[in-house]
Amino acid sequence: MLKKLHIEKPKKALMALAAGHFINDSYSGFLAPLLPLLMERMDFSIAVAGMLASVFTFSGSFLQPVYGWLNDLLGKRGFVYLGPLVTAVFMCFVGYAPSIGMLMALLLLSGCGTAAYHPAGSAAVARVSEKRAGWSMSLFLTAGNFGHSLGPIVVVPVVMWAGFKWMPIMALPAVLIFLVLLKYAPPGHKRPVALRKPAFHEIFSRKSLTVGLHQFMAIARASAITAFGTFLPLLLKQRGVPLFYGSLSLTLFIAAGSAGALTGGYFSDRLDRKKMLIFSFVGALPFFLIFLHIQSVFGIAALVVGSFILYSTLPVNIVMAQELFPGREGTMAAMMIGLGWGTGGLLMTPLGFIAEAYTLHSALNSMMVFLSLAIAASLLLPGESFSQTTLEPAENAA
Repeated sequence: MLKKLHIEKPKKALMALAAGHFINDSYSGFLAPLLPLLMERMDFSIAVAGMLASVFTFSGSFLQPVYGWLNDLLGKRGFVYLGPLVTAVFMCFVGYAPSIGMLMALLLLSGCGTAAYHPAGSAAVARVSEKRAGWSMSLFLTAGNFGHSLGPIVVVPVVMWAGFKWMPIMALPAVLIFLVLLKYAPPGHKRPVALRKPAFHEIFSRKSLTVGLHQFMAIARASAITAFGTFLPLLLKQRGVPLFYGSLSLTLFIAAGSAGALTGGYFSDRLDRKKMLIFSFVGALPFFLIFLHIQSVFGIAALVVGSFILYSTLPVNIVMAQELFPGREGTMAAMMIGLGWGTGGLLMTPLGFIAEAYTLHSALNSMMVFLSLAIAASLLLPGESFSQTTLEPAENAA
């Protein structure tokens, strides 16, 4: 058994990590509301918009297992304080892209900052948290979700009133959080030699069914959330809703999810986590269907409730996966967050083509299949078991 990592000021470290997640994901939230403006400016189709979303989500999420493995292997904290800065700088220059190719390159590089921060930050949270792993993880995730929800209502007014040329100034908060994380982020850690061996063979040779079920649920949740988070402003615009109110609806959608994740993390330390997963998918599905088939404020309200319920078990999947493999916190978080959101992001390209061939409404309806299958996966999940994950004392690997 590994010893618990000693952190002198765990609360300050946790707050710094949560603040870093808030700042990082606020820049990630810029893309979806900017897509309609970029489409008009650069004259590209919904299918291309889906490809852009896929590129950003691929680099920001699908590559996370690589960064998670490197974080577990190297034990450095550079990914923690550099990640948000990289995300911000490249995202804030999208308005200067002269072509679709350059725009994709900027989104790819911005996503790399996100891919580096999420597993490193999640692993650091696991090290500074003690008995309340679910609550600490939910606080970290909720901060990111709130940042993502505020991104749209911050960037749209700036771009609409001042133009894309002023976006680089919006990277200043990332410089500030770089300094905060440099001071308060927990020190690096030294893994035992046994844990420096490749992680993925160990993970897929032990408890592979349980990991697979958790992974599928993470993918199903992320696919539905990414689809609505990417195309909600466009769908509402097609319904005659002004862009600002579409962005406001997106903010409510993400903010409700943030509140759901925080609530779910709190109760996950007290209730049966498997039952929480079942309730989350069973409860969210009808509210998403109501939104898709009722074009009114009531439909928006249903979407907000569905987001709250669906997001509530986001920290549950991550913590349960981390407890399966003590010492692999970064890798497991990267799989649940990275592969989940990365796969969801890749699906935005075919979803865009479905929207072109049929309607955007039909494309979003297809996401309900994933939620239905996730219900089955949650029912097949073995009963919950807890692992008191502890770590070696840190070596000051700054």
